[in-house]
Amino acid sequence: MISMITESPLISIITVTYNAEGFIDRYAESICELLRKYEQFSLVIVDNASSDKTLEKLRDHIKLTGIESRAALVPSEINLGFGKACNLGARESQRWNPAFLWFLNPDTVIDSAAAEGLIKCFEENTNVDIVGSALKNENGEKRSAAFRFPRIPTVFLSNARLGILDKLFPNQIGTAPLKEFAFSTDWVSGASFMIRNDVFNKLDGFDPFYFLYFEEVDLFLRAHRAGYQTLFCPDSVVFHESGASTGINKKNLQQEVKPRPDYWFESRRYFYMQRYGRMYFLAADAAFLLGQMIFRVKTLITGKKTNEPPKLIRTIFRFSGLFKEVRAKKST
Repeated sequence: MISMITESPLISIITVTYNAEGFIDRYAESICELLRKYEQFSLVIVDNASSDKTLEKLRDHIKLTGIESRAALVPSEINLGFGKACNLGARESQRWNPAFLWFLNPDTVIDSAAAEGLIKCFEENTNVDIVGSALKNENGEKRSAAFRFPRIPTVFLSNARLGILDKLFPNQIGTAPLKEFAFSTDWVSGASFMIRNDVFNKLDGFDPFYFLYFEEVDLFLRAHRAGYQTLFCPDSVVFHESGASTGINKKNLQQEVKPRPDYWFESRRYFYMQRYGRMYFLAADAAFLLGQMIFRVKTLITGKKTNEPPKLIRTIFRFSGLFKEVRAKKST
């Protein structure tokens, strides 16, 4: 049986790496094997000034598979952040004139079925512009990667975490429930999504302000407002080691959640201020704080740990809409 990939348009895979030596081999093996089997794919990897052996390992995998003519490694002298590096990768991919760009995290593992699922969704839904994959975790559990924009009700429910409220307002929950069929959604995980090349260019790619976090939400919101359609495709399943790229889920030696970096809050602030305005941002913060208060009272009553990042409330306040501008120090 001939795979539908052999008849698909040209697709460029774009990945951004940063000190990924510990997990890059699995990603590289799966990507290089896909390119070895199917000539429709090209690959651009932008490395954000890694200080480990990430680039060395990637070069070895590409050379071993013999795909040098369809793969480009773009080393950056500085850490550009995620959005800028993705934009650089997208520009580099234009040498192959792709119809689609497939953005993939380096902590993913893919196969031909994951690619076919995305391609099939585009073929069966010709009005769709962006398609995202379902994600599979280390335990083999498939989970939804379809989300709703962080509007005020969604922010409140996400922080309050009360099952009764989630049942009363199911269409305001942050994560859309997993279904067996493709469905429209506000945005999908940046770990694996495919977008029409011309649409990405019309949107001017990712907003270069963001260093990390919220850049994909911003992209999808701008796409939504421009009339482009996003689809979640459960038939495309990608393994994703959650948090491996960013480290946001890592714990310290005492197994406590680490504080979120300041640039997470800076990105959040910029997103709301740019896309919704100051007054809406202040209301979103109020919903955030009210939800947190309800959640913390509930955990106090039940005796459970909140397991929230340290200094969360105080940093939300520091980066709130009450102040004109707050800048975060970027890690390199």
